[in-house]
Formats: sequence, structure tokens, C-alpha cells
Amino acid sequence: MQAPGVSYQRLEVQEGEFSGKGQGYYANLNNLVHPAWSAPLPIFNGNQMNGIDTIYSGLQGQPWSAGKFEWNIPWQWRIVGTANWTTFAYANHVQEINALGAVSIGKFNAGLFATTPSDPNQAY
Repeated sequence: MQAPGVSYQRLEVQEGEFSGKGQGYYANLNNLVHPAWSAPLPIFNGNQMNGIDTIYSGLQGQPWSAGKFEWNIPWQWRIVGTANWTTFAYANHVQEINALGAVSIGKFNAGLFATTPSDPNQAY
């Protein structure tokens, strides 16, 4: 929560690095590293950011089986022009698949979103 009248203008934010945990179908993604953003987002108008955050489960090839993958991605801030990042929250990315290939995915307060292999918007 933001304190009234406080400006965060001299700060920038990023998603930091974290090694994921995969099991079952996603066991091959175990220890997959979520990279830190290469271009942090600046704060403008005192307390606003302008950026798009995406989540993607990747293409799920057959044969399907149950599995789960998680990244507990650190959200970080620093003063513009300095080197050290401070973690202020974590955005938990979770995706699960079942034996029929249906996938659900969510991140922080977005989702769960679900899809199936027969979804015409998916490239299975």
C-alpha cells in the first residue's frame, strides 16, 4: 500500500532472478532460471509504472501427464543510478497440467487461466 503524498519518482522496478521447481510433466523445467529484467521500469508521475507483464506456459507436447511448475519471482526496487536491488514482494507463477493436456496458469493476482489442447488459439 502506498502512503499518501509519497513520490517514488526516483525508483525503478524489475522482476529478479529465481530458479523454478518442476515436477511430473514439468520435471525437465526443474531449476529453470527466470532471468532478471534487462530493462527495469522507471516510476513516473510519482507512483506509476508503464509496462506489460506476460505469463506463458509454453507448448505442451504429447504424451501429457500430470505436472506442476512454479517460479516465486522476486519483485525488486532500487534508486535510479544505484546498483543494489531490494526485494519488496514475490510474484508466484504457477502452472499445472493434467493427463489430458489441460493447462492452468496464474501469476500473482492474475489467473488462474485455463486452456486445453483443442483450444483454437493454442499451437499444439
